[in-house]
Amino acid sequence: MPGFSVAAMPEVFVSDAEFSKAVSGAVARGQLRKLGSRLYTRNLDEEPERLVLRNWYYLVTAYYPDALVTDRTALENQPAPDGSVFLISDKKRETVL
Repeated sequence: MPGFSVAAMPEVFVSDAEFSKAVSGAVARGQLRKLGSRLYTRNLDEEPERLVLRNWYYLVTAYYPDALVTDRTALENQPAPDGSVFLISDKKRETVL
């Protein structure tokens, strides 16, 4: 895909149809690592749990663009100790990362 650059991507990002082929190629070349469903990182060394925790807000906006952060997550501005993030969204599914 013209214009796709691994270096230009955020540390953790959610792939979409626009650049999925380029992302797959970068994974095959060892430039990216897959963390979950459509979830990739440029960081090849750090533990996935740390990456997700550090980038939780970006991931919420990528997976649930219409969501409102609520309850404990909104009050503390961080995930709960067990990693839970509380949202209100039109999507009625649970995402586990």
